[in-house]
Amino acid sequence: MKTANRLSLRFTSALAFTLIFLSACTVTLVQPYDEKLLTDTESLFKKASAMVDDGQLVSPRTDDDRRKVKAAAILPKDPTPLVAHPAHASQFAKRYNELQTDADALILRALSKNQGTSPIGERLQRKIEKLIGESIPSNCPETDSEFSNLTASLTVKNYVDLKCILVKWKHQHSDPKLTEDTEILKKSNWELRRSTLFASVLAIQSAETAKKK
Repeated sequence: MKTANRLSLRFTSALAFTLIFLSACTVTLVQPYDEKLLTDTESLFKKASAMVDDGQLVSPRTDDDRRKVKAAAILPKDPTPLVAHPAHASQFAKRYNELQTDADALILRALSKNQGTSPIGERLQRKIEKLIGESIPSNCPETDSEFSNLTASLTVKNYVDLKCILVKWKHQHSDPKLTEDTEILKKSNWELRRSTLFASVLAIQSAETAKKK
């Protein structure tokens, strides 16, 4: 009887140790499906698409057209300042900021769902905040090895990539080389943005809806 009790005790202790070990080692790499995350992503897509439509509508078609706009701004008689042109970066500043805020909200929601799946959640959050705070395109995660080592969450990575796309958009609109010192994009620049945005959001939606299966 005593032998049986000792064996039972050993079995119970071994089982408890195994469960503790497994719970400590298991890391969930796939976050649960989040309907609100997808809904908010669609809202951002619609807002960004509307900005692309408006930008394409008011922007010059060719380099020559843009140079004419620049030349008109320096005419000695009745000049029209470049900043007043409807395609100038300053005319889109508020919309860029709003889109980046929306992207931040998506990152925070994705990150909050990821916090319970990994013990490095706080480090990951600090890293994302640094990327967002610096708002420098070259610091996006595709070129940041530290970020890749911090998270295995595809959801979080996808939303940080989306954020970086929007950061790059704002940076490009004020890039003197790209805009020939005008801070005005061409129609073709906006059209390229449309396809980039579509591909990014489609990747997110595909990854997220796959979780429902």
